[in-house]
Amino acid sequence: MFFSQKNKSSSKKIIFNQKEVDIVISDRARSIKLSFAKGRLRLTLPRGVSEKRGLQFMQDQWDWVVRQEKKQPAPYRFQTGMTISLLGQDLQIVHQPAARRGVWQEENKLYVSGEEAFLHRRVCDYIKRVTLPALKYIVQEKTAVLGVKAGKITLRDTSSRWGSCSSTGNLSFCWKIALAPDFVRDYLVAHEVAHLKEMNHSDRFWALVAQLTDSRALAHSWLRRHGGELQAIDKI
Repeated sequence: MFFSQKNKSSSKKIIFNQKEVDIVISDRARSIKLSFAKGRLRLTLPRGVSEKRGLQFMQDQWDWVVRQEKKQPAPYRFQTGMTISLLGQDLQIVHQPAARRGVWQEENKLYVSGEEAFLHRRVCDYIKRVTLPALKYIVQEKTAVLGVKAGKITLRDTSSRWGSCSSTGNLSFCWKIALAPDFVRDYLVAHEVAHLKEMNHSDRFWALVAQLTDSRALAHSWLRRHGGELQAIDKI
């Protein structure tokens, strides 16, 4: 899901059929939608649609919910021996508890010092640290093409949005896109930079995206197949 500047939403949690459900009321939604984010069930309602109607829709679709729940990737944490693709480079995580260097890269290894209990958090923090400047560079390249200027660029731990653009031109991205292929990051940045000029998803907007990247279809396909695996990474 991609988040446009004008979207406003509110949410709450309920128990339905013995499952916790996030109910989101969104100005952007045009129809009732069921989805999963990090294994959690989400019911999205357009503003003005009653919760009662949404719950009935969910009950009617409960067989689908059960099937989809079985397909959701199990949450996981980074651990020693795991290989990740960080900004296009395959790195094997190696725990070195006696070292006092934090986290560092050497060739195709990502070394993590300190106690094993902190390994996951330290890897997450390292990914964020190296990803932000990389994304800023891509943003700079693409804003130059369109002759626009981005505001503040930040990373977030979002469960259903890969990127967002505020009405003031601030851009934010889910830090987990650092683990996706380069063409996926290229498309996601292009998508949000295009919003700096067109605050909608009109034909003009998509023409701008096409001007900035040729990876739209390929990135969409990859995210459909693998996006759930990235979102399954545990929060720190």
